[in-house]
Amino acid sequence: MHLKIPGYSLDEPLYEGQRHLLWRGRRELDQASVLVKTPSLDPASSPAFDEDLARDLTREYRLTPNLAAEGVLPVYDLVSPGQSIALILEDRGAVPLRTLIDGNRLDRDQRVSVVRDLAAVLAGVHELGVVHGAVHPGDVLVHPATGRVSLTGFDAAWRLSEEVPEARRVGPAREMLAYLAPEQSGRTSGVVGVQADLYSLIPSAPSSTRC
Repeated sequence: MHLKIPGYSLDEPLYEGQRHLLWRGRRELDQASVLVKTPSLDPASSPAFDEDLARDLTREYRLTPNLAAEGVLPVYDLVSPGQSIALILEDRGAVPLRTLIDGNRLDRDQRVSVVRDLAAVLAGVHELGVVHGAVHPGDVLVHPATGRVSLTGFDAAWRLSEEVPEARRVGPAREMLAYLAPEQSGRTSGVVGVQADLYSLIPSAPSSTRC
């Protein structure tokens, strides 16, 4: 199934998670390269599941422009083709960290650099009073030549001034399970805050076997 998005073309899939797909595509107006995030195209998805994903992408579209932090991937537009929804993001020529890990394309020093730079991006987000809440390699983009790190996936984020949002009815996506802090997964009790984002860095560290 190939989703048609008015004003945009989809060139290649970059990442497929349980809840979202990330594509590289083009804006037809000027042929500029963009990234396009859409809900999973699994035909077995229920209407309630799709509504949750649409709500999440709308939240990401509204929140991300307020995050003027180095390394946060800017969003351009939110498009509703038919009954679906698509988030349009800046394309910096990067690829998902998940792809680099699965392909063994990062040596130890490069992984140390990625984790260090991602920690710096998160520090900037936290200074703005926001918790990402769902950091995992599918939402971390790394430029294969320069190593520049960018972060997306703010559909689960919240402000520290807000109460932690209730867990989604559909539960955490499978790609998130290894990256959830104990207080997020229910293994322990406690306040979920910025420490949850930092915990998510552990599986991506060079000594970890949970990537």
